[in-house]
Amino acid sequence: MKSFLFAIATLVAATGGAFAADVVTLEPPPPVPVASTYNWTGLYVGAQAGYDWAKTSYNFSNPVPSGSFTPSGFVGGLYVGYNYQFATPLVVGVEGDVDYSNVKGSFDNPFGGFSGGSAKLRWQGSARVRVGYAFDRFLPYIAGGVAVGDFRFEGGPGLGSGITPALESWNKTMTGWTIGAGVEYALADKWTARLEYRYTDFGTAHGNLAPAYSSVVETMKVRDHSVRVGVSYKF
Repeated sequence: MKSFLFAIATLVAATGGAFAADVVTLEPPPPVPVASTYNWTGLYVGAQAGYDWAKTSYNFSNPVPSGSFTPSGFVGGLYVGYNYQFATPLVVGVEGDVDYSNVKGSFDNPFGGFSGGSAKLRWQGSARVRVGYAFDRFLPYIAGGVAVGDFRFEGGPGLGSGITPALESWNKTMTGWTIGAGVEYALADKWTARLEYRYTDFGTAHGNLAPAYSSVVETMKVRDHSVRVGVSYKF
């Protein structure tokens, strides 16, 4: 009897060991890494540069012809701003900038009377509100606000008059509004780059061409376009 029980116990032990050897242990799959979402909240400073062209209309208080011309040139400077990103992809911010400008051009109109002149935008600045929608590190946005530009204008007889032109100059700081759109990309946690288009309406300015032509008032109406690239550091 004892021999029979011992044989059964030995058989059970051997069978259990065989089953255990056939059991496959399943390891849990490794965790899938989750891509981090970039957060646009923070203070930033940057530098920008681009090309600017200003559609400028002119006329005079005497009966010489009116017309338009397009000063153009380089613009570049610095900007500072702050963004706040909500729990959603919505990003809202404020930004101010100031730029050196070498935007200039001239006109000479010999038709119906002789008139000449020029315009030069020497510096400009703006204060704007930005609203964007973030796709992680990619931020399309629109921006708008107040703009200021410092201009030097000239007016007088044109080259076609047959006399040496004696242009009188006058200066004007013009205030208007600006609106634009752009795209910004986070190159790294602290560095971003942008491409932006901006339209600015500086309004209309009037200047007396004294002392040579004290009875003549020159009027300039400036509508400005610019394309800029910028790089900024986020704190």
